[in-house]
Amino acid sequence: PAFKGLLVQRQYRGLLLKISDDLTLIEIDKTLPPKEGMTAEAEYDSYASLLNETECRYFIYDFEYIASDVKKSRVVLICWTPEESKIKSKMMYASSKISLQGSLEGIQTMVQATDTDEISYEAVKAVILNSAVSY
Repeated sequence: PAFKGLLVQRQYRGLLLKISDDLTLIEIDKTLPPKEGMTAEAEYDSYASLLNETECRYFIYDFEYIASDVKKSRVVLICWTPEESKIKSKMMYASSKISLQGSLEGIQTMVQATDTDEISYEAVKAVILNSAVSY
């Protein structure tokens, strides 16, 4: 239901997901509502800052950007496995991301990130633009 709220109803800008403590399911950690009066970059940065340096998370975000003077958006799945997180946690998140992506129709781009430079607005935008290139 929350993912539908992100894609269809636009009641959320993003979702933070985590693997449950008993390691049996992926659950919602936080829902991220749209913030009025902010640029797309400032809004993204405010939510990306919720990711901390020691805990893995999945960050699903309706990423807005401008390309060729046209406002666009893409639903991005960021698999956040920071360097300082526990090895077991990194392995769990890495092994679960493909099944998560497959179970959520509408994910358009996936980003693997281990440090804050890789989740910066410009870095994610670059991944989106590179994945949109057709050959």
